[in-house]
Amino acid sequence: MKIVRYSRQKGIATILVVLLLSLAVAATAFSMINHNRNTQTKQVAVHATTHANNGAWAAADTLRLFLKNVAESDLLLLEGNTFSMQVGDDTSRVMSATVQSVTADTAEPGTYLINSLVSATDNSAEATALMDVVFRLTPGEITDVIELADSVMLSGNLDMTGGIQIT
Repeated sequence: MKIVRYSRQKGIATILVVLLLSLAVAATAFSMINHNRNTQTKQVAVHATTHANNGAWAAADTLRLFLKNVAESDLLLLEGNTFSMQVGDDTSRVMSATVQSVTADTAEPGTYLINSLVSATDNSAEATALMDVVFRLTPGEITDVIELADSVMLSGNLDMTGGIQIT
């Protein structure tokens, strides 16, 4: 009886195991790289939308300040108008507000509900934010003074030094 030795094939199993392990390590490495890249993209997107959201809120507040000074007889004329806004010389931000509707509030006579679409685009961040804002406006009752009753509540110890005046 003749015994045949397969001496040429002794290392094939080892080579296959090494190749499969290398493939698994490479797949894990590529997966981690892809995950890190996606995380960075999400962080940049959140940062970009923060700029656009701030612009939209600034535009909404600007529209609110404008509406404070509009006479009651001119309120209905605002419907359908679009107002463009700019912050100083900054041309990278485009803000606008469109007054969609002006209706009398049936719950409170003499009060108007002003529905507006506010948008802000930050070109440098490549982001846009849209807000649907409803203002409740009562002409003639607008003041710049806001009274806050019990606005400062302190609990625990408080040490105040320097030239602080509380009026």
